[in-house]
Amino acid sequence: MNKYLFIGLLLLLIGCSSPEKEDKVSAIESNSSPTPSLSPANVNNAMPSLNPEALPDLSNKEKLGEVNAENDLIDLFYFDGNGVKVNLTVAADKGCFVYVRRSTPDRVGEVEIESLRREKLGLWRSYNTQRLLTQPAGNKLKVYSSSEELSSTYENPAVSQEILVALKELKEREKSFKLLLRQDLRASDSARRIYVNQCQKLGNFYYKEELPPFTEKERKDFEKSVEKSTEN
Repeated sequence: MNKYLFIGLLLLLIGCSSPEKEDKVSAIESNSSPTPSLSPANVNNAMPSLNPEALPDLSNKEKLGEVNAENDLIDLFYFDGNGVKVNLTVAADKGCFVYVRRSTPDRVGEVEIESLRREKLGLWRSYNTQRLLTQPAGNKLKVYSSSEELSSTYENPAVSQEILVALKELKEREKSFKLLLRQDLRASDSARRIYVNQCQKLGNFYYKEELPPFTEKERKDFEKSVEKSTEN
């Protein structure tokens, strides 16, 4: 009997210890570290910023819009300012664009001469670079890139905005401006010949050249002229 009593007590002890083992295992699983997760705030911090303010804004560049057929390019139009001269020669549906930037002590100058053709009234295209030119007013010339984005605006405050008045004023100033333009073109014999032989005859061509840097004498003369203008 004692034997059966001992066996019964042993089974009772084993039965009581089993739940404790299960509870222990359950505790380990529930206390194990959870799988890492990203909250919405963490997701925002972890992802690369897509803020549009950080991206370049390309919408501010003026695009070529509708052109006014009544405002065609004007023969003899010129711009003279900030060391740059621009001049147009126009006859029928052909034209010539001249750009000259004088050399300075800090950088070499540049000359660019290119023939033009009329696309339609109010819109012209250059021969090689495929730039587009419009003249929205008698005293203003706009140059657009081949992708129709505005690249330069040349405005002559000495000339009227009215086309007919501007034509008369430009004709009156033709000789004096051409004299100044030829003086700048003397920096390059090739550019001067192209201007006389090609631009004035409105042939199909394109010419671009860096102008020679200042000589020591030219540098001194330039500095003197700057001093005089400052004193005045």
